[in-house]
Amino acid sequence: MRIIIFMTCLVFIACNNPSSVPEAREEAKDTAPPLPAIPESAIKNIQQDSTIHFVFEPGIDSAMGKGHLDKKGDPVICYVEVEKGKKISGRVIPDKEGANIRFSHIYMPDGSSDGPFGQTIEYKTKQKGLYRLFVSPNRMAGDPESTDFTVVIKIGL
Repeated sequence: MRIIIFMTCLVFIACNNPSSVPEAREEAKDTAPPLPAIPESAIKNIQQDSTIHFVFEPGIDSAMGKGHLDKKGDPVICYVEVEKGKKISGRVIPDKEGANIRFSHIYMPDGSSDGPFGQTIEYKTKQKGLYRLFVSPNRMAGDPESTDFTVVIKIGL
């Protein structure tokens, strides 16, 4: 009987003892190649309500946009018109250092979707049409916070 009481106390103490073993954290590796530098004066794609419509100048395959996420955590949707067989590359760069935002989903012209992604995305298109890239907080990694951000999109082969 003493052994059972002793074992119960031991288990109770072990379960309530905060461990000094550090939590295992997996670091996200950014494997996407760097996107081309675009001068700040080239930003023509500005958020309107909760959307950014990307317009590419003739002969130019990169564009930059500015947006804002607030604490409510509602996504900002980036609209990009793409030809079949092209590759969409993108990077979202928060103005607030350490803000945890990402490309959460991509919606294809037929309504199908893929995601989530990280702060970078590379996606080979299988259809021609309007693609929607959602930028939102990573709710699995913390609470949403307000931040301005820059989105760089490149369309390539």
